[in-house]
Amino acid sequence: MGDCYHGLARGFIRVKSVAGRDARERDLLSQIDVIGAMSRNALAVHSNTDDIVVEASSDGFPSVQVTIPVSTDPSTASVLAVAEASAAKPVDFFAADK
Repeated sequence: MGDCYHGLARGFIRVKSVAGRDARERDLLSQIDVIGAMSRNALAVHSNTDDIVVEASSDGFPSVQVTIPVSTDPSTASVLAVAEASAAKPVDFFAADK
């Protein structure tokens, strides 16, 4: 019998924006990478704070888009801030199905 994943899909999203990094870190990156993606000329390109939109498609099914909000505010969007905000709260992965 073949593999059956029951609709499970995994994806990786690589973010190139440095908008969430502080000015000092962006400056250091531009000194290290003088001709590449973090160079002074490229930083304007990689400072986009638009939401990330990912589209998934498969033969026989309609395409679906997922929007991932972007934030540069570490007081609300850092790993620790999100963990603190959700600590000890119940998790219901199927709430959207109800």
